[in-house]
Amino acid sequence: NLYVKNRRQAVERGRELGLLDSDKKRVSTSQTNLPPERTPFVGRSDELTEIGQQLVETRLLSLIGPGGIGKTRLALKAAEGLIDDFADGIFFVRLAPIRSVKDIVQTIAEGLKFPIATHEDPQHQLLRYLRKRELLLVMDNFEHLLDGVGIVSEILQTAPGVKVLATSRERLNLQSETILHVGGMDFPDQMILEDAQTYDAITLFMQSANKVRPGFDPSLEEVGGIAGVCQLVGGMPLAIELAAAWLHILNVDEIGDELGKDLDILATEVRD
Repeated sequence: NLYVKNRRQAVERGRELGLLDSDKKRVSTSQTNLPPERTPFVGRSDELTEIGQQLVETRLLSLIGPGGIGKTRLALKAAEGLIDDFADGIFFVRLAPIRSVKDIVQTIAEGLKFPIATHEDPQHQLLRYLRKRELLLVMDNFEHLLDGVGIVSEILQTAPGVKVLATSRERLNLQSETILHVGGMDFPDQMILEDAQTYDAITLFMQSANKVRPGFDPSLEEVGGIAGVCQLVGGMPLAIELAAAWLHILNVDEIGDELGKDLDILATEVRD
C-alpha cells in the first residue's frame, strides 16, 4: 500500500521509493550534493589514487586519522573524481552535527533528498529506496556515532549497488570494512631544500600565507623555516593553515619559535 489518494500521488510516491524503472534511466550521473570547494585542493595524489582503486574492490572504505588531518577534504575530492562511476550519484552525509544514533537514518535520507513518510519505519523506507540504487554515500565524521554503524551494515547487505566512503577518527569495526590511514602531508627536510615548494605541505602553507600576506615570496632561509613549521606539526593540514595565518603579525621564524614552545598558537577565531 502506497498510502496515496490518486494516480499522480502514486507516481510521485513510486518515484521516491525507486520503484519506477523508467525513472532510474533518466537519473543523471551528475546527481550529487557534494559541497563546493572553498579553497583549492592541494596534493594527496597518492591517496586519491588509492581511494579510487580500493573502491573498485571494496564496498566500505574508511579513512581513519586524527582531527585536522584532512579526511573530509580528501574524501570529497576523491568522490568528485568518481562521479561518473555511480549511475545514481554521490551523496555527502554530514554526521558531525548530530548527537544521537537515532538521527543517522534521517540524516542519510536528508542527504539523499529522500522524504521519510511518518506512517512507516524510517529505516525500512531508506533500505527499500536504496535497494535498486547504484550510488556512493560519503559518511563524514562517524567517530562519535560508532554505536550506530549497524545501519551501514544493513545498507551494504540490502543494497548491492551502494558503496560507502566513511571518515572517522576510529575504525567502524565492521567485517566488510577496508581501512586507509590518513597521515600528514609530505614536507622537505630542513637541510635539503631543493625543490622544496613541490612538497604538498609547503604548497599548502604558501596558499594559506597568501590569504594574509598577498604576494608572499619566501627566501630560501624562510622556506627552511616553513619546512621546520611543517615538521613541528607533522604535516597536519589544519595545523599548517593555522600556523600560516599568523604571518599577518609574525614572521616565519617567530611562528616556528612559538610552536616550539607549545601549540597554543594553533587556535583560530574564524567563524566557519
